[in-house]
Amino acid sequence: WQTGGAGSVMFIGNHDEPAPEKIYGRRLPAALALTLLYPGSVMMYSGAEIGYDAAVPSEHKPLPFSVPAEVNWDGGDPQVKKTYQEVLALAARLRAELGDYGIEPLWPGPGQAWAGYILSSKDKPGLRRALIGNVTLNGTRADVPQAGFSGSLAPGEYRLLDLP
Repeated sequence: WQTGGAGSVMFIGNHDEPAPEKIYGRRLPAALALTLLYPGSVMMYSGAEIGYDAAVPSEHKPLPFSVPAEVNWDGGDPQVKKTYQEVLALAARLRAELGDYGIEPLWPGPGQAWAGYILSSKDKPGLRRALIGNVTLNGTRADVPQAGFSGSLAPGEYRLLDLP
């Protein structure tokens, strides 16, 4: 890192916060996709990928420090586990396809409430994808003319779009 070789580390939750599914609820899929497809390394707090949460009333961390806690790898939340599996599989496929890539923001049009960015391969010039996601509590219109997409996004919905 001292010579400029370190990249970024992305994460959606950590040991000091409630479990991501508690924070985002039904918006988790979009929040997870928008975070884990950022370039760089990905970090997940132990048990997050299965939705394991052993929080206690006095400490809302998924693995509290004040009481003994051990991840039950056979436990967790099946829906959260499925969400992580889907997004991690998408991230692995996209990272393999693009190689090294950079991003640039996409800006929603008036009356639209989504977030997104364009992923541009540095290894394969011209290879680009767009990722959009709705992390709001309401549905939103989404128009991405450069990808030929016009439609709606429910809370938590995300789309990976091809770009010419």
